[in-house]
Amino acid sequence: MMDTQAAVSPDAQPSRVAIVAPAIALAVACVFLIGAVTRPQAESPSSIQIDVNAADLADLQMLPGIGPALADRIITDRDTRGPFDDAADLARVRGVGDRTVLNLEPYLAFNATPANGRLD
Repeated sequence: MMDTQAAVSPDAQPSRVAIVAPAIALAVACVFLIGAVTRPQAESPSSIQIDVNAADLADLQMLPGIGPALADRIITDRDTRGPFDDAADLARVRGVGDRTVLNLEPYLAFNATPANGRLD
């Protein structure tokens, strides 16, 4: 009859794979979870539209990719050169390129009806 319990030497070293694999898996899981928690999620285009011709600084900053400096430049351009006719007109603002216009288009409106610039 054979003994089913194998003797383990106290000097036995675990393999590198046995040590490294769980550490890598944990690191990947942490990166994924941290990214999912800290990544800001923009509202969906159907839930909000901003009229760039009536929006204030806070309203413009609700748009994805628009921070305080760019929002200020949009307002300054609008006040100086007049209202924007469409999304493509935003390209006249320094810092707004074709990609930004394309990303913003679903969130934009171009009629200055409400005082706060939001069309909910």
